Amino acid sequence: MPVITIDGNVVVGFDQSRLERLIPMPAGGPRRLGASVRQADGGLLVGNVHAGSLGARAGLLAGDVIRTVDGIKVGTPDQLQDRLTRPLQQGVPVQLEVQRAGNRVSVRLTPPSD
Repeated sequence: MPVITIDGNVVVGFDQSRLERLIPMPAGGPRRLGASVRQADGGLLVGNVHAGSLGARAGLLAGDVIRTVDGIKVGTPDQLQDRLTRPLQQGVPVQLEVQRAGNRVSVRLTPPSD
């Protein structure tokens, strides 16, 4: 089991919420989706959405299925990351189309301005 010490605080295992509190965010805030995803029929099933993340602020919910990023289909976590990384790092908003409870919903990820 991993043990990490951050500013005198010991974190054992993968205590994600504690790590998020102890590790400062980069300047300009989070530039990642902030949610776990896995392959599913028709896209990527969203698992845990981290509080305060771009995904949470945009209204992404656990159980959503991400179908497209800016109109381009995604079917693997790597494809999602490839489609999100450059625009989010450049501060450009990204539009996700998700399937939620049988309905198609648009979710707009807007990175914080520096």
